[in-house]
Amino acid sequence: MSQLSFTPQKFVILAGQVYALVTDANGNNVIMVYGGTNNATYDNCQATVTIPFYDAKKPGEQKNALSIDADIVGTWDLYASPDWIGGTYREVVSQATQATFDQGHPPYEDVGTHFSIKAVSAFAGYATVNSMILHYNLGEAPVG
Repeated sequence: MSQLSFTPQKFVILAGQVYALVTDANGNNVIMVYGGTNNATYDNCQATVTIPFYDAKKPGEQKNALSIDADIVGTWDLYASPDWIGGTYREVVSQATQATFDQGHPPYEDVGTHFSIKAVSAFAGYATVNSMILHYNLGEAPVG
């Protein structure tokens, strides 16, 4: 099986399968089907899902991160970052295999104006990320 680098543009779920309009490494638009046409074929690629840096519509105010949560299937390593300029992430959970909501919120303490969460699949096979949440408190407004 060949490995294809691509950038997803749009997703559609039809009859329980995920279809993605993607732009491949050569700039071509292609429709791909997660799980193959039989909905049971998965490659050995490592998947990365990243929530873009978020400022809660208050980019100049500090946020105090408390914890993260994720609804996942498969095995994932979870990371978080307040470093929206350098993009450096810190591991929060290693080898998560189920949703964290009922497990107690995995602690993640940090301070910043923007935050991002990232999930990286740890093993080949079926894996999905349904949601990722950062729990935080707003810090003080800037003085000026």
